[in-house]
Amino acid sequence: MIADMKLVPCNKRPGDTCETPWDFCCVANDEKAANIAIVQVVDEKGKLIKSTLKGVNGLDHLSVVVVKGKVAKTDGANLIVNATGIYVEPPEKK
Repeated sequence: MIADMKLVPCNKRPGDTCETPWDFCCVANDEKAANIAIVQVVDEKGKLIKSTLKGVNGLDHLSVVVVKGKVAKTDGANLIVNATGIYVEPPEKK
């Protein structure tokens, strides 16, 4: 799942103690639906690869990414993208 960067994750909201801020549970459902897309990775034959990408090239929850791909489906509620490339922005140095 990717979200528009204008959505504020729960861990960036003062006083919120959500243990899974990357699911944006603190954001209204209609706002979430309008600003989130499902990204799936498929092989060269278009078959879904059933594996996690967490850790690949530093990918983690709330990473900033750029996804290149094609829309696989949109039904007014969900936007699903078949990724052909994913760039993971290096995390900010503290």
